Formats: sequence, C-alpha cells, structure tokens
Amino acid sequence: MYRTLSFLIVLCCCDGVRAAICPTGTIAITRNAAVELSPICTHQTLGVVSSENSPDLACSAGATVIRTSQDTATSLYREQYTTPSIHIKLGDTECFANLVAGTATDTIHIKHNNTTYHTSELKLCGVLDPDATTTKITPSINTINWSGQTGNTTVNGISHCGISTGSVGDSIFAVELSDTATENLYCWCRIMSPAVSQWAYATTFATSTNCDTNCVTNCATKFADNATFRTALFATISMGN
Repeated sequence: MYRTLSFLIVLCCCDGVRAAICPTGTIAITRNAAVELSPICTHQTLGVVSSENSPDLACSAGATVIRTSQDTATSLYREQYTTPSIHIKLGDTECFANLVAGTATDTIHIKHNNTTYHTSELKLCGVLDPDATTTKITPSINTINWSGQTGNTTVNGISHCGISTGSVGDSIFAVELSDTATENLYCWCRIMSPAVSQWAYATTFATSTNCDTNCVTNCATKFADNATFRTALFATISMGN
C-alpha cells in the first residue's frame, strides 16, 4: 500500500500584522527582506496585493478602487509604484493605480506616448535568485530540517524519503511513500520559508536507513552547490503550491 506526503497551502497576499484576515485555507505572507512589492516580479510571484487584502497599502482618501462601467476594478494605492501611473486626487490626498506596458484581459487600458499600458495590482515578489551566491548551513543527521544562505536571505526547508523517483531538476507536488519502510530510498527536499515550494529531487540512497539519516544533509548540500536544484525549488514557489 502506498500513500503520499503533501502540503496543501494556498498563499494569501495579506501582511501578517496589519492587513485583513486571510480567508480560510490560506496563510499570511509577512513582508520582509525576502519579499518585495512590485507590479512585475523578476523571480517568484508569491501572491497578489489589492486594496482589499492589504488595506495598509490602499489609498487613504476613502476611494480604494477605480471601477469602469463594465465593473472592471483596479486598486488605488497610497504610494506610486510605476512610471507612468494613474494619479487621482481626492481632496488633498493623491493616490495611484499601477500601469504596466502591454495589454491584459479584464483591466483598464491607457495609451500614452504611443505606448499602450494596462492597470495592474501589486504583487508580492520573492527575491530568491538561483544564480545568487549560496552557502551551506550544515544540518544534524537523522533530522528533517535543513537551511542555506542565498544572497542575503536564509532559506529553511525540510527533507523526506519516498518511492517517487526523479533526477536533479525535477519537482513534484507530493512525495509518494511506501508503507514498507525499506522501499523509501529517494530523497526529496522542499522550502518552507520564506515561502513554500514543491518538492525537488536530491538523490537516491542504497538503503532506506541511509536515506533517513542523510537525506537532510544532501538537501543542504545540493541547495548550496547545485544551481539546477535551486532552480527546481525556486521555480515552484508561487501562489497555490
């Protein structure tokens, strides 16, 4: 009999302290050094920020969205994040809507200096770059928790052995496990903070005992030394993983 090990975590774009309470089944993402606000993410998109789920970023003049006659709405923010952007002044308060070059569905379009722009919500962007300098934090054997320092960010993860096979660079949503412990030879790793990734394949061990003992160390080593492995982890950090 086989079973699977998985985590169903949907990322909510709320700030863990000041923003609205996240819906049931989601978790809050706290904005920190590993998370940036931007209409376009360079690396990982962790969530979408709107005036509804992050009221601390919303226009403070009482109007929090622009709404068209077709009921298309976009958030008004208290700060300007793009140039150009839509400026709306309410009394003595000026608020802004983001503009991104190009077209999109169900949004507002504006043409400026022969360039078409569309409105866009802010995004929570992860700053984890698989090509950044990364160092190993050596874990204890016979544990599951591993860590590494990549750029200026400490990444924490977990390890697990199962019967799901793969090669370095592969990622999966769930690790399949065998109730026959000796069959669980394949080492998989995932990031748990600053955001959650899918599982990335690390290596295969000759025995399940060796896998249970050393999988965690292999996760930390692969994370520090192998850009392909880091890419498999970083690429699967996104909303809904």
